[in-house]
Amino acid sequence: LHRLDRHAEQLMTCGVGPKEGFAPGLSPVPDLDWVESVVKDQTKLTPRHHGIGEPFAFLAPEGPAAEPSKRWPTARYGELALALEARGIQPVLVGGPAAVELAVEIRAIAPKALDLVARLDVFQYIGLARKSILAVGAEGDMAIIAAAAGAPTLAIINPNEPSVRKAAPRGSATVGLVARNFDTIRVQDVLAAARAVTPTILEAQTS
Repeated sequence: LHRLDRHAEQLMTCGVGPKEGFAPGLSPVPDLDWVESVVKDQTKLTPRHHGIGEPFAFLAPEGPAAEPSKRWPTARYGELALALEARGIQPVLVGGPAAVELAVEIRAIAPKALDLVARLDVFQYIGLARKSILAVGAEGDMAIIAAAAGAPTLAIINPNEPSVRKAAPRGSATVGLVARNFDTIRVQDVLAAARAVTPTILEAQTS
């Protein structure tokens, strides 16, 4: 089951939700509207507080914690960051402690990318994700949370995943990108797929 379907089934067993449960794929996305209300310092939910320029995109290079091989090559994230900059979009690196070294590698390619890896709590991340123009990551927690928060989300899914539908994040605007080999997924492929959730993503900045 998709993790949302699994969680809904567990809640149903506890008496939460409709008695008949939800059909696979139809479990509701979590309502995260309450998150911002519990943050005492609302400025921490603003891009400016974290030094983020707008528009901005979240890049989450970290793969699933138990399977680090399930992630797009780090160098490609660096190339994607450069491509976003060329389009006037601030790339912002996010993730947990396991992504610290990945962020260093990405910034070696794209020095202007803002590194917020391991610097945001989950409440700040959700609040900021709602203001992002795009979130890109693997089928890990960062992409799943961004999608649930309502951010336009692109998940680069492991080509060996037995069920893409089970792995893909769910939200109001999500798209999954799959290939036989991660190395064959180019930056241009990511930008083209992202256009499904962020139509203006391919437009280069004019000056």
